[in-house]
Amino acid sequence: MRRLEKRHGRARAVIPKLFLIASVALSLWAFELRIDGVTMDTKESGRQIMRELMGAEYLAGKDKKQNSFNEVLNAFSEEVCFGRVWARKGIDRKLRSILNIAMLTALNRPNQLRVHLEGALNNGATVDEIQEILLQSAVYCGLPAAGEAFRIAEEVLKERKLLA
Repeated sequence: MRRLEKRHGRARAVIPKLFLIASVALSLWAFELRIDGVTMDTKESGRQIMRELMGAEYLAGKDKKQNSFNEVLNAFSEEVCFGRVWARKGIDRKLRSILNIAMLTALNRPNQLRVHLEGALNNGATVDEIQEILLQSAVYCGLPAAGEAFRIAEEVLKERKLLA
């Protein structure tokens, strides 16, 4: 009898969670965003934000590299990362970029760091601010991670003729 109650107790606990998951999934699927008065779905708005952050060339290059294997990850990035999170109003894009620089330095992700350094510059971050972010990360992430981040930042800044 207790075993039966245990099973039913679990079922009672699991069923509401399943409904919650289903309702969140449906809300994500049906989410629309207004940018400059135009209603867009999350994929469209995510692509628009990516275009604004990293440029049309970046987006075209990403599209060119897309295939049947990586298209699910690209869709996730466009819809969730950019279409949902970057589209939120809680903090501005410059601060989001600053956070990304610090996190990508901590995670030692040089390829993504390069892209997000470009985005940070496009979002108004200055050379001095980037330098301070990377110096701060040296204290908390270690010199090897910060040293690599400084090297990548120098390359990006030189390419943009912001550093001699």
